[in-house]
Amino acid sequence: MKLCILVYDGIELWDLGFVYEIFSQIDGVDVTLISRDGGEVTLKDKNTVIGGLKPMTEIEDVDILWVCSGEESIEKLRKDDLFKIQLARLSRLAERVLMVGAASMLYTNIIIGKNIEICTHP
Repeated sequence: MKLCILVYDGIELWDLGFVYEIFSQIDGVDVTLISRDGGEVTLKDKNTVIGGLKPMTEIEDVDILWVCSGEESIEKLRKDDLFKIQLARLSRLAERVLMVGAASMLYTNIIIGKNIEICTHP
């Protein structure tokens, strides 16, 4: 099973950390961290940088797409046509799309006709 975790500047560490930690330990699950352009992103705390990310455009096969939350980045992403196009493309490829947090509402108008599961936290 191929799991892609989509990250971008402004996400919280725990939104990425718990998903990665759990799924990377399961036999048969291939976890790939992806972002708009690859490279690296800076988390919400502005001190933590995650590198070695694969660009969204290079993903051709995904079973589960996990989209992390990042409220601070919503307006920027809402105006980013390449991000929206790639998110829609990956969502069509995936069997399941999972989203975390308030940022989920940004994606509901991009991903039409998918089983969307929204998890929120206080």
